[in-house]
Amino acid sequence: MIELSLLPHPDLPSVAVNAIRVTAERITADSLTLRYVVTGSIADIAWPAPAVRTFTDELWRHSCLEAFIAREGGIGYREINLAPSGAWAAYAFDGYRAGMRRADIATPAGFAWREGDSTAELTATLAIPAFADDPLWRLGLTAVIEEKSGTKSYWALAHAPGQPDFHNADCFTARLAAPERA
Repeated sequence: MIELSLLPHPDLPSVAVNAIRVTAERITADSLTLRYVVTGSIADIAWPAPAVRTFTDELWRHSCLEAFIAREGGIGYREINLAPSGAWAAYAFDGYRAGMRRADIATPAGFAWREGDSTAELTATLAIPAFADDPLWRLGLTAVIEEKSGTKSYWALAHAPGQPDFHNADCFTARLAAPERA
């Protein structure tokens, strides 16, 4: 298990959010549990309204919590989008923004959203069968936060130079090993 802090893009800071922490854990070789904790003035964030937990494109246009997963040494990756509404999306890429298609990932399990005055938390577990045989994953953990004012901030473990680009491999800075077999 790893616990990391996301950083706001230096050109697009947030007024409402003070910090975003993410815990990532591989319970099994093909599963990933993510827990995002957003701290700040939660009432000032435009969270999507609760909805049916279903696959939905373009979640990144509004407040959305994301993970990018790649094989160590590989160029293909998966993008996971999780909205507090319960909507989600998963895409497979052959390389940097190349060959985008819907990934073979089932509806996230254990989805939970909790919102308070100063913290909001999203937890979900995903099966990533395509990368099950890989002992080490590279992760890019990210978030798009839309404030009620319309301002958006972009959070990541690391940012490549220029505009926010979560697909850039320079953002995939975390390493997460598969659990040891008993």
